[in-house]
Amino acid sequence: MAYNGRNINRYQQILDANFTFFLSTGDVNNGLPAQWGQAEEIDYNRKMFDKSYTGPNACKSIVMDVRIEDGIQWQSIVQESGETWYTCTVNYDFRIDVVPDKTFINNPGAKAQYTVRNAGTDAKPHWQLVEMRDLGDPSS
Repeated sequence: MAYNGRNINRYQQILDANFTFFLSTGDVNNGLPAQWGQAEEIDYNRKMFDKSYTGPNACKSIVMDVRIEDGIQWQSIVQESGETWYTCTVNYDFRIDVVPDKTFINNPGAKAQYTVRNAGTDAKPHWQLVEMRDLGDPSS
C-alpha cells in the first residue's frame, strides 16, 4: 500500500532500524550492490515516491502487487537473543514508469522473502520489516 500510494512515511514506519535489503542476483550482476540498509532504502524510495523529484529516472507511476492471495507460509526463526522472527516467501509483480520513457517490469515468477519481527509487545504488537530478499525470477 505504501508503494501504490507513494507514501514514504508509511513505508518508513514498517522498516526496522536494522532493516537490510538484499538485491537479486540479476541486479547484482548488473552492477548494483548486494545489499543496503535502512537509510539507503528510505532515500531511494523517497526519491521514487516524490512526484516532484526531477533527478535521474524520476518516477512517473508505480504499481506494486505483493501477491499474498497466492498464500503465505510463515516460518519462525529464533534469534540468539531469544526473540522470534518470522519469514515468508511471496510472489510479486511491479511496473514502474520513469522519465523520460522507460518502464521497469519484473519477469514472471519473481519472488521475495520477507522477514519481520514484533518490535512492540505481545499485547500491542508492532510488526516491522527486518529483511527483504529479492529472490528475482526463476531465470535469475
